Amino acid sequence: MVERAIGAGLNRELFVQGEQIDAELDNLIERRDRQRRQEEGDRLEEEAWKESTRRHNAKLKAEEGRTRLEWFKHLHSVYAARTDEYEQLIQEIERTY
Repeated sequence: MVERAIGAGLNRELFVQGEQIDAELDNLIERRDRQRRQEEGDRLEEEAWKESTRRHNAKLKAEEGRTRLEWFKHLHSVYAARTDEYEQLIQEIERTY
């Protein structure tokens, strides 16, 4: 007589059945997804993601443009101030000679 723990065979059977059920569910999900893709095409989320990425990139480009504009305005004011200083220096030198 072979002695086994009570329910030992049952545990193994339940585990095998659980694995089979998981495999069947995975197959069902994959089939439904393939069918949906054939009927509907790719999900709208992908298009929404692409649009979101496009808007984000446009926002970054606009911010970059504003930053460059501010930098150019700053440089312009610095150069204008230096030009005024040099013109004053030229006038002072011309007065002395």
